[in-house]
Amino acid sequence: MSTPSSPKKKPRARKLERDRARETESKPKAGSPRHAAAKETAAKKRAKPKSKVAKAESRAPREPRDPDARSKAESPRGQARGSKRSNDVWNPSGKPQRKGGEKPSGTRGSRDRYEEDRPTRAPRKYNDDAPARPPRARRDDTAPSRAPRTYKDAAPSRARRDDVAPARAPRKYNDDAPVRAPRKYNDDAPVRAPRARRDDSAPTRAPRTYRDEAPARAPRTKREEIYAPKSRLPREKASTEKVSSKSAMSDDTAEVALDTASSSWAELGVSTELLSTLKRQGIETPFPIQAKTLPDAISGRDVLGRGQTGSGKTLAFGLAMVTRLAHRKATAKHPLGIVLVPTRELAMQVTDALMPYAQAVELDIRLIAGGMPYAKQIDALKRGVPIVVATPGRLNDLVEQGHINLSKIEITILDEADQMCDMGFMPQIVEVLDMTKPNSQRLLFSATLDKDVDKIVRKYLHDPVEHATNSGKASVKTMTHYLFITYSEDKPTILAEIGSRKGKTMFFARTQAGVDRIAKDLANKGVPAGALHGGKTQAVRTRTLNAFKEGLTNVLVATDVAARGIHVDGVSLVVHIDPPNDHKDYLHRAGRTARAGETGKVVTMIGPRQQKAVTAMTSRAGVDPEVVKVKPMSKELVTITGAKEPTGIAWKPPAEAPARGRRPGGPSRSGGGRPQSRSGGSRGGSRSR
Repeated sequence: MSTPSSPKKKPRARKLERDRARETESKPKAGSPRHAAAKETAAKKRAKPKSKVAKAESRAPREPRDPDARSKAESPRGQARGSKRSNDVWNPSGKPQRKGGEKPSGTRGSRDRYEEDRPTRAPRKYNDDAPARPPRARRDDTAPSRAPRTYKDAAPSRARRDDVAPARAPRKYNDDAPVRAPRKYNDDAPVRAPRARRDDSAPTRAPRTYRDEAPARAPRTKREEIYAPKSRLPREKASTEKVSSKSAMSDDTAEVALDTASSSWAELGVSTELLSTLKRQGIETPFPIQAKTLPDAISGRDVLGRGQTGSGKTLAFGLAMVTRLAHRKATAKHPLGIVLVPTRELAMQVTDALMPYAQAVELDIRLIAGGMPYAKQIDALKRGVPIVVATPGRLNDLVEQGHINLSKIEITILDEADQMCDMGFMPQIVEVLDMTKPNSQRLLFSATLDKDVDKIVRKYLHDPVEHATNSGKASVKTMTHYLFITYSEDKPTILAEIGSRKGKTMFFARTQAGVDRIAKDLANKGVPAGALHGGKTQAVRTRTLNAFKEGLTNVLVATDVAARGIHVDGVSLVVHIDPPNDHKDYLHRAGRTARAGETGKVVTMIGPRQQKAVTAMTSRAGVDPEVVKVKPMSKELVTITGAKEPTGIAWKPPAEAPARGRRPGGPSRSGGGRPQSRSGGSRGGSRSR
């Protein structure tokens, strides 16, 4: 049987055994020479330290060694003795060791490493104990010592050169100079004889008489003043006065009102067929811009019209075009007149405004704008449309596709030309004007005439007649302006209170996201509000604008897309939630109120730190607003805007009614983009809307 193996030890125990074994192996055995040497070395280490006297004696200079000691050490006997001594000391490394003051054994080269083997030098004497060194002998090539230099005053005077100039005499001062005779002045000079008159000189004119001495001119009749050329008309004085926040009608405005009241549509040259339509529309007398531009436009001249928004520019160019193209027929894809506008909303408004007058003289008008189906527009152009109201982008698209040709255009009208240039439509406008006949009539209407608009006028309008009712600044006397200083945390509450007022109100914001957020917040607080901006589809934009016009919503929140040209009756208050950056944008936003002789108010909401910048902007627009600090339902807020507390009941827009002729949930009966039946109404009448 095998014996059982011993139990395994732990690693820690095995390590301790190995360490003990190594210690016992390294220790010398008792009684051996190595053991005695180790004990002697340990005893020396435990000995008491030397006293100061002993240390001083050990530091004393040693006596010179015996010169024969070195030779003895080199002898074989000395080497053996040295090796014997070295073996008496425990030396585990096996290297030669020195003990105390003994000399190291080995060759001469190894002994030279130790300073103890060299003879002791005598102590070095310092320089003060050294004997004085004799002076160094003088070298023969050294320069002789110079005598001490004397100063210049002690130096002998240098001999005078022969070429030296003699000494000058002392200069005499001016007081020693002889006195000059006094100069004779011109009054002492002899009188010059009068110059003889030339024969070719002009004869002396008679004294000019003033105008009051001129014979009185016969008073000009009103008809002569209307049809008089531009050079004979009196020059208008540009008004530089700012519009006060509360100002009554000025003398100039009253004079214009008298002029327009005395003139009639028949005297301006409007077709007799249009007079009855104007009467049915309730337009009995023309506005100033209409009275000035219609005679020249109807006669065929190029017209440059400038007037503030809401001054009646649409009828000014629309009546002239309809009168000139009355009862004309257009061939396929070749219209006779074209109206360019910047936005879809303005294009729809111009089409709706001119449709009754075009139908009165058997003309058709077609709207061509983006966001609408191509099929209906292309089909109408193929049948032939005399007048086209279009936006630049869609019109150029149809031209490139070959669906419209502008070579037979007789009248081209640019409405809101400054906005089209600001929106980047300048290249498209130039392309359209280049496609029309060079000698065709062109009418340009704008609120401001600067930058790119001036380039268009110089290049494409031939001897235009300029008519302006303003100087590019706010001149509507029935409009008052206010600056509401409020804090950001109070603004949503104040907007809801203003939106609850009686009457139509337009809010303008800078971004599309801001418009949607404000409209949603107003609706949640019980204020019927619609949102209008370029990010919505054309159907939604049209439905929102119609709801505001019909009174379903009293508040319209919009971006600058609705700031130009859009006309809505009864807008009595315009609120700038975000102040515009440009004074022209301020004027166009404010122009949504106080249109066609109505009164209105414009409010700009600002923070306490925005007053300086906004005031500078309004001053460029010619407006001096009244600054008011308002809080929710404060007295000033209620007095100026008629604010009321909102109901707090969330308002939801009414559900959209299904389109006529369309089955719920099914396709159109007419199918796709095909035009509807021609039954009902004149050609293209209701289909253009």
